[in-house]
Amino acid sequence: MINKKTGLVLSHMHVREGEKYKFDMLNYVIDNMKEHFGRIVLSGHGIRPEKHILDKVQGIYWEDNIDTREIGVGHPKFCIEAFQNMHDNGIQNLVKLRYCDLLKNIDGLQYLMGRYKDKIIVSEQTSTKSGMIGDLFMAGNTKDVLELWTAKPWDYKKSGLFNLFDSVYLGANKADLDMDEYMSRIMFYVHPRDIMWATLEGSWDAANRKPSQKIDESCLWGAKQGYNYYGGF
Repeated sequence: MINKKTGLVLSHMHVREGEKYKFDMLNYVIDNMKEHFGRIVLSGHGIRPEKHILDKVQGIYWEDNIDTREIGVGHPKFCIEAFQNMHDNGIQNLVKLRYCDLLKNIDGLQYLMGRYKDKIIVSEQTSTKSGMIGDLFMAGNTKDVLELWTAKPWDYKKSGLFNLFDSVYLGANKADLDMDEYMSRIMFYVHPRDIMWATLEGSWDAANRKPSQKIDESCLWGAKQGYNYYGGF
């Protein structure tokens, strides 16, 4: 069922020669997520998506030249442009994912977004101890997400995880609260398993343009890659 007030941002996409399989992954994600969202905005750079994909999204921010400065630091310029597109088009809430990720429990996430409507929902790799806020998945009020990503100039010497933590730290100082209290006030942490935040990375059959296996818990973000889960705050 489409929620017209909620949009989906698909980001972190850069396509070089020989990487057009990424469009097949993107197409799969869109086809499996579109029925839940009133607007889909794609942001990325490099080789431009084909028309059959562009026809499936309602907004796009794309640059033909790959901006290498954005890679590995959260793609802030591209994410912010997509958030702004949502805001300008009256989309009240948004979900942000990478182009190759999907949610297998969108109903569960929508329930959480309703219950914690005054908070931004985050997941891995969020950790107050390590000074990180997960930047690959995020959900919440569009204005709040946009303000979080634009609270301060982006430091391109470090990843988006640390940049977003710095933005929250700035907000905590302004509110005269310690970080734990402030984060608990403005954010809610959810484990990838609870919303089935999965990735097609490591589970994609490029030759046949489809997943190489059933998308289950073995495909949760970071599972195959062995990334650390920090458990939030």
